[in-house]
Amino acid sequence: ATCGHGCKYGECMGPNKCKCFPGFTGKTCNQGLCIYSRKQTAGFLCMNTHGSYKCYCLNGYMLMPDGTCASSRTCAMANCQYGCEEVKGQVQCLCPSGGLQLGPNGRTCIDIDECSTGKAVCS
Repeated sequence: ATCGHGCKYGECMGPNKCKCFPGFTGKTCNQGLCIYSRKQTAGFLCMNTHGSYKCYCLNGYMLMPDGTCASSRTCAMANCQYGCEEVKGQVQCLCPSGGLQLGPNGRTCIDIDECSTGKAVCS
């Protein structure tokens, strides 16, 4: 089977027919699911992850239960690198992807080696 434009994140299943890997869509499987995520609002960012996506808000915005971002003085005061969410009255800083985790200061994100932690499929 040949796919004229290739299947960026998928397999060629027949002439110009792609079967997309989980988390991707489009004729050539080149679009991550972020573009189909909830309504994007001010301060909203989305990052494609393996098979899915993660929504987060910029500093000064808070992730709401409906997946949108709302302006938040509380988040701005927390000085989080990638925004925050409020959980049971507590402000919690967020990291946008599985390859990052909250650092010791609880505000900035640090890169982790997913292969050594067993959190990713590595080859």
